[in-house]
Amino acid sequence: MPIDKSEAAMIRLRRWTQVLCLVLFGIIFFHFSLPDGSGKQPRPLANPPASTNLTPVSRPPEPPAPPNSPPPPPKKGDTPKVTKPNADAKDPLKGQDEPAKGTQIHWQKFPEHFPVPTELLITLPTSKPKTPIGRIQATFDRESDVDRNDRLKKRFAIKEALEHSWKGYKAHAWGKDEVGPLTGNGKDNFGGWAATLVDALDTLWIMDMKAEFEEAVEYVHKIDFTVYESPQIRVFETIIRFLGGLIGAYDISGHKYPILLQKAIEVGDVVFGAFDTPNRIPMLYYEWKPEAVAKPKRASYQTGLAELGTLMMEYTRLAQLTGNQSYYDAVQRITDDLEAIQFNTSMPGMWPGVLDGTGGCAGIQPMAPRPITFNPGVNGKKISKRADEDTWRDEKQEERLGDDAKKPTDDPDRPGECIAKGLAARNVPYGVDEYTYGAGSDSYYEYLIKMHLLLGGATDQYANMYKSSMEVGKKLLYRPNIPGNPDVLLAGKILAKGAEKALYFRSETGHLTCFAGGMFAVGSKALNIKEDLEVGAKLTDGCVKIYSITKSGIMPEALTMMKCPDDEKCVWDEIEWMKILAPAENWDLITAKETATATATATKTTTTTATTTPKIAGSKTTPDGKKVGAGAAVIEDDERHPNEIPIEKQQQKPQNANRRRDNPPSPAQIARERAEAYVKALNIPPGVTEVNDRKYMLRPEAIESVFIMWRITGDKAWREKGWEMWQATHKSARTEIAYAQIADVTLEPGKWGNQHDNMESFWFAETLKYYYLLFSEPELVNLDEYVLNTEAHPFKRKTF
Repeated sequence: MPIDKSEAAMIRLRRWTQVLCLVLFGIIFFHFSLPDGSGKQPRPLANPPASTNLTPVSRPPEPPAPPNSPPPPPKKGDTPKVTKPNADAKDPLKGQDEPAKGTQIHWQKFPEHFPVPTELLITLPTSKPKTPIGRIQATFDRESDVDRNDRLKKRFAIKEALEHSWKGYKAHAWGKDEVGPLTGNGKDNFGGWAATLVDALDTLWIMDMKAEFEEAVEYVHKIDFTVYESPQIRVFETIIRFLGGLIGAYDISGHKYPILLQKAIEVGDVVFGAFDTPNRIPMLYYEWKPEAVAKPKRASYQTGLAELGTLMMEYTRLAQLTGNQSYYDAVQRITDDLEAIQFNTSMPGMWPGVLDGTGGCAGIQPMAPRPITFNPGVNGKKISKRADEDTWRDEKQEERLGDDAKKPTDDPDRPGECIAKGLAARNVPYGVDEYTYGAGSDSYYEYLIKMHLLLGGATDQYANMYKSSMEVGKKLLYRPNIPGNPDVLLAGKILAKGAEKALYFRSETGHLTCFAGGMFAVGSKALNIKEDLEVGAKLTDGCVKIYSITKSGIMPEALTMMKCPDDEKCVWDEIEWMKILAPAENWDLITAKETATATATATKTTTTTATTTPKIAGSKTTPDGKKVGAGAAVIEDDERHPNEIPIEKQQQKPQNANRRRDNPPSPAQIARERAEAYVKALNIPPGVTEVNDRKYMLRPEAIESVFIMWRITGDKAWREKGWEMWQATHKSARTEIAYAQIADVTLEPGKWGNQHDNMESFWFAETLKYYYLLFSEPELVNLDEYVLNTEAHPFKRKTF
């Protein structure tokens, strides 16, 4: 009987099902026949945790593991030799540790190679100040109900921004260093120590988010600071964010959470090994793993001023809280060395952004089992070693330093010795020394006056170094030429070039320099330098003005401005601005009439009457005969922006392309049109000759100075300026998760793709905190009771 088609299909289906079942059965049988249930032979761990071979008494014995199998994971109650911090746990507050993904190397404390004998430790000063520190904050009148309601409304908006940002961090990247504000991805850019969480601690307390604060403190208890996810610790960033964050939270919370100080000590001790060099100048990228610590090291030939000098407040405050004088000794030796060379640089009175930290030692002695003795003093520290030990050398550094870098064993009269000197300005005949309040130098100058406050004026050293550097530093300041002729200042930079180290001024400025206004203002009040309060106000106003001239209302990371030829009489000069943007011989053909018309038009737009800019103090002669202050000549660095327009803009038809051939444009018109096209193509604000870096990184420096000027003067105008800055930032940076960096501040807000997936921890630690304090009661973080480190962490000031 013939089989119909449907029955034949069923028969084929049954056959294929049987075949498939046989194949699956074979795969499963083969899979489970292997020792570890996988398709690979397991590789035993090189160093299994010590606890994995222990059998708890309270449990029945475990069956023996098959040969070559990995050890079983630690059971609850075991104490493994190495563990992984619970930074990646989904809910760290429940205390359920996730299994370690592998053994981790922990930092260990070893005997120092170049220890400081106890009798030579530099201890905290205890003398009462010779001159009392001046009062910093203004005396505020009682505010009206209308003003109070307006202030609280604005403060609530700032707090909501923190709550939004914190919620995004907690939901997407809890325990990570940062959260991506666009993607929600967690990032570990600072060793996996939960940088955002630690940096935000005191901000949470200040904004009265106590539940979130205690939740974060509980997580801090679980962070293992002896494990770092990179072979090198970034010393500067670690100290200001983690050590500063823990100390600031401990101080602002009234010392109610001892774990914060315990963890601060842990961080301080881990990083303290960076100071173990022949001249005690720290390595700024510290190799913390045991195999690296076993080898002696020395500081770099290219040691950054800001990174080196911005460790002082944190270790000094840690010494004050613990009584451990070694912490203070470590940073005070840096100060002594910087003081020794202050008037021996290419711009006496200030320090270049990069210094030689090697101490002249190209070779370094190996580890000695006993303390190595050396003579006290700022320079000429004599480091000796046992004669039967070999030497260790950095041959690359020896080659770079040349004959000045004597090898430790080159001198037969001093076998195995290294005369470790202190810091020095790099001797690069044709190199460039950069003097600036911007990147690479900024926070060191800030710390000079802040260390004076932190120590309660117990020593005049920091105040004297500050005053000398500020006297010379005023040469960095200039009045920008912009429409409206505002009487404001910005901070540029001075370059010492060539074998003669001739000084050249450049009007390049940036967001990082905006802290200088607050610095000058605080110094004026603390040290009674009255004229510097006006300098601070003009610098702060300068940054506020730059915020206002961009389409987003936000200042870019870096830009170059046109400088007024005369600070006292400055009128907006559009023709000169266009000459810089489009330099050409055609500009010399502009008629006097055109120039006069442009000048007259600019004069009509004047909104601020020019006043006298504070003049730089006269020259001063140091004991060694060198001049500082206005005595050293500075040449204008006439390095202008190249005359370039993007290719796509060059291909566009010019505005006047259809002009009649019998009526060609004049050379002046051609030059003007070219400059206008350049301005339009690159969104150049008036008065700006180059936008060197267009992004905004959620930085705090401008609002920091606005906040300080409000607290010092009590002038409500500063609050209004700060609120305009906040509205612009909120409009451009807000995302569904948090707040994002802006790619190009010269574009209108809301431009698609104009946000970067980055939000550094200082958004919590500094930017939001300064905005919030601007609209808070003056008693909250009173500047006569606290001094803030460069990450805005409040340290309790010493009082007598």
